[in-house]
Amino acid sequence: MADSEFVPFVMYEIAQAAQTRRLEIGLSVAAVASLADVPVSVVGRIESAADRDLRVLEVASVLSAIGLGLLVTRVRPPSKNKPACQSPFDVAARTASTSFARILTTDALQDALYSGAVPSEFEAHLRTLLDEAPIGLLAKLVEQAHVDSGLSRQHIWANMHQIAAQLKVRRPFWKADRSRAAAPLDPVLDGTLEEPSLTTMLDAFKPSKHGGEA
Repeated sequence: MADSEFVPFVMYEIAQAAQTRRLEIGLSVAAVASLADVPVSVVGRIESAADRDLRVLEVASVLSAIGLGLLVTRVRPPSKNKPACQSPFDVAARTASTSFARILTTDALQDALYSGAVPSEFEAHLRTLLDEAPIGLLAKLVEQAHVDSGLSRQHIWANMHQIAAQLKVRRPFWKADRSRAAAPLDPVLDGTLEEPSLTTMLDAFKPSKHGGEA
């Protein structure tokens, strides 16, 4: 199999992940483009999963803006002495408490994410978390909250937005347009159409009879 034949699978996975995350957060295509500092067309091309000519840096910028990334697998296995991974709640609580004498508890953080309410004693902590923590960490926090509580990811992201608005967090991410979070560009990614087969995806990238690409 030629290297170019891997492209449909890679782009489809990126498209599915990017579009799903964008819709979970509730951002419009234009909002993601603004956060990533790329043209709106770039986000559309990524989510359409049909463009082989996208630049890696553009894709990485869009993914980073919504807390995703391009993963590189380890060449060597991790050390046996590597400490166990901490819960996203533990990491987030510690991140939020760095500049304060009082420590944000994981229970208080969980209650805030589940309810969208801000405990007065931890307002500064939550403002710091939403203003400074990597979006990737916040995304992991949402995922863990979803698993633990059964609440939808969309609901938890909405609670985060509510808290950010209440605390007047200045980070552009929380001020991005959520009013026009459009329906998926590709209905396959929305589950309304059957996922394309291996043959279908590869056929889309085969050279045409005239020597060009289909």
